Amino acid sequence: MLGAVLTGCGALDAAAAISCLIEEPPMSTANVNDRASVEAIYPRDVYEAEAAQNAVGNAQTLRGVRIDSVPDEKGDFALVRAARDTGEAAGTQDALFIPPMLGSREYGHFVELPGREGGMAERRDPPAEGSSDGGAYAAFIDSIIEAARNAQFPERIGRGDDRFKGFRGG
Repeated sequence: MLGAVLTGCGALDAAAAISCLIEEPPMSTANVNDRASVEAIYPRDVYEAEAAQNAVGNAQTLRGVRIDSVPDEKGDFALVRAARDTGEAAGTQDALFIPPMLGSREYGHFVELPGREGGMAERRDPPAEGSSDGGAYAAFIDSIIEAARNAQFPERIGRGDDRFKGFRGG
C-alpha cells in the first residue's frame, strides 16, 4: 500500500505525503515596491470570494491576508492568505491580519438569501460596472502595501538573546 498519494504537494509516496502535509507551507514573499507581487498572492477573484464570505452577518471566520514581517531593505515582506475567528484581534505582536470587506457600493452585486442564516448570492443582473466601486480591489491592495510599510513588529526572541541572560531567581 505504498502507492502514490496525490496531495497538494504533488504525487508522492505515503510517507513523503504525510511529511509534506505536516510541514507549514512556504512563506509567500511580496514587495512593497511591486504591486503585482501582492496581486499574485491575493488575486481579484480570491478577494471577491472572501469579501463576500466576510460580509455574511453571522460569519464566524474572517478570511484575508496576514503580514508576518516588516519589509526588508529591498522591500520584501512575508504575506500569506489566512483566516481567523471573528473574536480574535486583527493585529498581534507578531503579525497583522487584514480581511477584505465589501464596500457599500459592492453590496448591489448581491442579494440576501431567505432564511435565518443571512446568506448572500450574486444577482443574475448585477449593476453595471460603472455603477459599482471597481476600485475596491485596488484600494484593498493599496491598504496591504501601506500596512506592510508601516508595520512594526518587535525583534524575535532567539537563542543567545540578552533577555535570557542574568539572574532568574531561585
